[in-house]
Amino acid sequence: MLSRHTLIMGALAASASVRAFAQAQNPPASEPAENAVPRTILQLQRRNIVVNGKPASVYGIRQPDGIFGITTDVGKPFRVRVDNKIDEPSLIHWHGMTPPWQQDGVPGVSGPAIPPGGSAEYDFPLRFGGTFWMHSHQGLQEQLLMAAPLIIRDQRDRPGQQKRWPAHLSACRNGQLRPSDPMARCHFNFARAVSFQTCADMV
Repeated sequence: MLSRHTLIMGALAASASVRAFAQAQNPPASEPAENAVPRTILQLQRRNIVVNGKPASVYGIRQPDGIFGITTDVGKPFRVRVDNKIDEPSLIHWHGMTPPWQQDGVPGVSGPAIPPGGSAEYDFPLRFGGTFWMHSHQGLQEQLLMAAPLIIRDQRDRPGQQKRWPAHLSACRNGQLRPSDPMARCHFNFARAVSFQTCADMV
């Protein structure tokens, strides 16, 4: 027959084993490393532009310092927070990228749209370089310039290489953006850029 002391010691040992197993399954959050890649903030915004002397209200995807989109390097983690600063839901798709499907940015498929005033975070590795872009899949937001460049530099980018500029051309008629026009989307991405978005009267 087991003694009371043996039963108590056995219970304590079992409890310690359970705690150790739980800690192994749910390790405590570690402090961020000093060399961790900082999170890039992208803001979905309303902005005004002038087309042929007439104002037009459009969208934009900019960092807090005004930079359109993102330029980064292959091999770095894609750590981004998207803040929705407009008055309607939105979600950004990383065109040409291969994120986990839950971060692909298609409302109702990969996840719900970001509500006004809300935000969403993304974190996945960048395995290849090139010139890509980001854009909304919500309604006609993309056609109203809810888009920006996504430039990932790789070994093809040599020191001293001449910079090239991507241009985003959207059709306008009589000075007005026409997102329903058959020619309302004409995107020319010229590799390796630091500037974005021009609206030209193409019709």
